[in-house]
Amino acid sequence: MLNLFKCKLGTTLLVLPLFLVACTNQTPLIFVSIPEGATISEISTGNALGIAPTRKSLDIDSLSSLDSEGCYILEGVAARWVSGATVQIEELKLCDGKSGPYAVRLVRPTEHPDLERDLEEATSMKAARIAAYEFELERLRLRRNSGTGPIGHQFSTYKHE
Repeated sequence: MLNLFKCKLGTTLLVLPLFLVACTNQTPLIFVSIPEGATISEISTGNALGIAPTRKSLDIDSLSSLDSEGCYILEGVAARWVSGATVQIEELKLCDGKSGPYAVRLVRPTEHPDLERDLEEATSMKAARIAAYEFELERLRLRRNSGTGPIGHQFSTYKHE
């Protein structure tokens, strides 16, 4: 078999994901709720996209044509907090071309009761996210201290004396 590219396996494993990402026509659409923790769903289908903060990848090639203002128009989304408060954005306008990433901020209506309940949920979500982050840091520290890397390679340890 003819070998056109001579490179080490490690180099290939490093470069391949970068190449694949560069070849995709995806741009992220990030949904943030204030306070966080609202369930985000598509208005037209009712499909849940996740609990904010969450994200959706847009296929750039499938975006509609530009409107008269030079914006892409997407179907709207709704946010629902645990208290039952809701807000909708009927259509999303992406006006910076296909560059992305885009962020959509959905703010809870202040006139809806039980704000404290939504704030408690947001605090709980943040605490869980921090705990998961700390767990991952500790796991990486343990892996580093055991002398093995993420794919089983030995680390060389340099000690400054």
